[in-house]
Amino acid sequence: MFELEAAAASSPISRVPTAEKMLLFVGLTVCAVAVNPTVVAVPLIISFFWARPPLKLYLPILGFNAVFVGVGMLALVWNLTSHGIVYVPGGASHAASVWWRCVVAASGTLLFACTTPLSDIISWARRVHVPVSLTYVVQIIYRMVGALWQTSVSMRDAAAQRLAERTFSTRIHSTGLIGASLFVVAFMRARSMQEALELRADPLDIKTFHSYAPARPLRLVLIGLVLVAVSVLGVTV
Repeated sequence: MFELEAAAASSPISRVPTAEKMLLFVGLTVCAVAVNPTVVAVPLIISFFWARPPLKLYLPILGFNAVFVGVGMLALVWNLTSHGIVYVPGGASHAASVWWRCVVAASGTLLFACTTPLSDIISWARRVHVPVSLTYVVQIIYRMVGALWQTSVSMRDAAAQRLAERTFSTRIHSTGLIGASLFVVAFMRARSMQEALELRADPLDIKTFHSYAPARPLRLVLIGLVLVAVSVLGVTV
């Protein structure tokens, strides 16, 4: 079992109905993309203390996402033209705003992954008639996130043992090589694991996946009110 699945299974709120957690965390993720992300960060911080995910797992994965997005933001700061690389006026502030929005959105998605076992997600998907193809994609992405940290540690240790990393330039070079292939290797491992499970049985028909806790209407209404309040504040602030 990957660390992410173990963390989700042992989470203090793992038994909270999946529909409630999905409405809260996915709703906050959408709000982070649509409105002021700083406002959305407040309920996410409160949810973090409520969910209490393991820091040694949560922070590295969130950090990898932040770095990955940060590299992509460089295209908003500098532009490659026929005259060479030129600075985009206002690009730095725009890149920082987009980066912060992405980090807040990623933290909401990661909180959901750290508190909801994959079996509960599949069971909920069956109940609401989510297409099988979409469920398959979700399973691969879920396992890729779980494999991401372990893959990075393994690649980092292998590079350190092979290259010794005695100089600063060697360390930077090996880190760049790891970053370039990390997501590809993690995705391949996740797909291989998913295919291995499918060879044993159809994951959608495994009886142990059918643990389902119905959502409580009052909780859904309260979560909906929180999302509405966050949306209104995010637009006005």
